[in-house]
This record gives sequence, C-alpha cells and structure tokens, in this order.
Amino acid sequence: MAYTLATVRDAVRDIKLDDPEYEASVVDRFINDAQREIFNSYELPFSEKVFTGTLPSGDYIFDFPDDYQLSQSLKIVDPEANIRTLNDYYLPFRQFNEQFPFPSTRDVGTPTYWTTHSNKLYFSQPTDQVYQLSTWYIKTPTLLEDDLDVPEVPEEFSEALILGATMRVQKRNEDYDLAAALNQDYIAQTDLMQMRLGKRQTGTPTVMGQPQRAGRKAPRRN
Repeated sequence: MAYTLATVRDAVRDIKLDDPEYEASVVDRFINDAQREIFNSYELPFSEKVFTGTLPSGDYIFDFPDDYQLSQSLKIVDPEANIRTLNDYYLPFRQFNEQFPFPSTRDVGTPTYWTTHSNKLYFSQPTDQVYQLSTWYIKTPTLLEDDLDVPEVPEEFSEALILGATMRVQKRNEDYDLAAALNQDYIAQTDLMQMRLGKRQTGTPTVMGQPQRAGRKAPRRN
C-alpha cells in the first residue's frame, strides 16, 4: 500500500479512532501539525536540505529559500575558488543592527558578519565581487493537502504521525486521559526515530535548540 496522506488519515480514523467518518479535514490538519512538530524538534536527515546560489556584487541583502527554517552551515566561494565558512560570524539581529545599522554605507568587502531578518540574509557590508553561497539548513515540511501527497517523515516511522494526529484528535474530543496515553506512545516513537536517524558520527542524536547561527535562504534580491 502506498504511503500517502490518505493512508495515514485512514490509519488514524479506521484503526486508532475506529471512526472512518471522522472529519477528514480535521485529521489532515493534525497530521500536518504532528509533522511540523517533528521538524521543529529534531535535526534528522529527512528535514535537511542544501541550497546553492549566487551572491551578486555590490549588495548586502539576499533572499533565503522559501522552506528555510534553521541554518546548519553557511559557506561562500569566491571566483578563485577560495572557500570561507561563515558559521562563527553570525550575530543576532539586534546586536547586528546596533553594530552595523547602515550596511549600505560601508565599503564593499568579503562577506563576513551576517544576520537574518524577515526571511532574508543580511551582510555587514556590500559584497566586493560575485560569490557562490551554499547553506545547509533545516527545512520546513511541505504541507500535505492532496490524498496522494507523501509525508516527509519516513514510512518506517509513520506511526509517529498517526499517534501525533490521534492524540490531537482526542484533545479536541476532550478525552484528555486517552490523549495523555497517546502522547506517551508518540514520544516513544519520536525518541526511537531520533535514536535511529539522528545519530552523527559521534553516535549522539542531535536535538534542535535555539538558533545560534541561523542563516536564511540565500540569493538573490531582485
């Protein structure tokens, strides 16, 4: 059987709720809520993405990809193929704004200090030449709308989506005891997913915290 929004919805309604007539739009919303929660909680392979684009010369504001959520790494490459990693040059927006209130008035130079605001990448000064920018980032999941849409949580962990959605349905139904029990099962599934898929070479699962070096979607500003 194909792994789609429809099959996850059917599992929630037919198996967990024993109510195949339960409102489909409500279940779909809760499936999306569960998937978003997973993306917002962990750094896992299926939530990661790479974007590469061009930073034109003479500008300091650039757009990020629409699905950008949290930067893992930001690198630039100049025309001579010199690579510069900018992870350690991120500044929180308020600090950046105090230190570099008018980047456009500063001399052009190699991109160094940067921040994010309103889904845009800001550098502390205009670029002095054309650069290639690559950002490794955590993406936001694509909204599941059509029956044949495939969830981004892998099929082997579809139970996490099913439990997460069912738990939310029971909260909506004001059956808080059952919702609490389902939440424990949901946590067990997401913990298992984190242990299986979230290991890096150190063997330590990675849990997302507050953005320390957020860098949003990249180039270019029209």
